[in-house]
Amino acid sequence: MTDSWVLKVSGTIDGHTLDRLRAELGLSRLGRLADDWDELFGEVAWEVQGQAVRIELWRDVDSLEWRLDLEAPAPLAEAVSASVLARVEAALRSTGLGVASVFKRP
Repeated sequence: MTDSWVLKVSGTIDGHTLDRLRAELGLSRLGRLADDWDELFGEVAWEVQGQAVRIELWRDVDSLEWRLDLEAPAPLAEAVSASVLARVEAALRSTGLGVASVFKRP
């Protein structure tokens, strides 16, 4: 069983904002904004209390909406997952973005 969330991003992501968000979260540099078919724009694995939490930044090719996918291979304690989500939300806010919605996958 895993823990998995989807955070839909609100706001406009241009090249400068993308670079800042990648730096804030430690994301790798993947994808090209000018290429409409590029979807994955960065990924990183954080270690949180001995567990890996994978974070990926995606742009939907049809809607052009942005999202962050977070996944842990095993369930996280509620306080730990809240801390991870808060850290990601703070990174978004620091780059002028926001969270449109948070969905915990079953």
